Amino acid sequence: MRFRSMQLGDLDMVVGIENIVSPVPWPTNQFLDSIQNHHSKVLEYSSGIFGYAIYSYQSDQAELLNIAIEPKSQGSGWGRRLLRLVIEGLPTEVKKLFLDVRVSNFRAIRLYHSFRFEQIGERESYYRTSNEAMRENALIMCCDVSDSRQI
Repeated sequence: MRFRSMQLGDLDMVVGIENIVSPVPWPTNQFLDSIQNHHSKVLEYSSGIFGYAIYSYQSDQAELLNIAIEPKSQGSGWGRRLLRLVIEGLPTEVKKLFLDVRVSNFRAIRLYHSFRFEQIGERESYYRTSNEAMRENALIMCCDVSDSRQI
């Protein structure tokens, strides 16, 4: 397994995963923008990419923008490992990591709680759904990175 920077050649596999795991997937141009303007990482095996994370940081704060593991690799600890690699890769001056998560994404919420993320707010009607007439709330979560590095 390798954890490395996302490259343009990875986009087909990354977008393929995103299209399967997300109710309203990011378009390819959003991933292109992330390669250029954020920290975009992939988990890779010899058979190809099976996970990715996109995050940004500035000063003492970071934000997890997108994270996913392909469905057939979910439930095997890879999401935990990917999140740990992101946290361990943050500069030491980063103290807080923020993220938004769909209120219906119970697996992700459980994972974040295990890293000591706490809900600090909620965004009403934040996420689009496949039914354009409906929107889903997002939980705003935050963790102290130094605490999460010890997990």
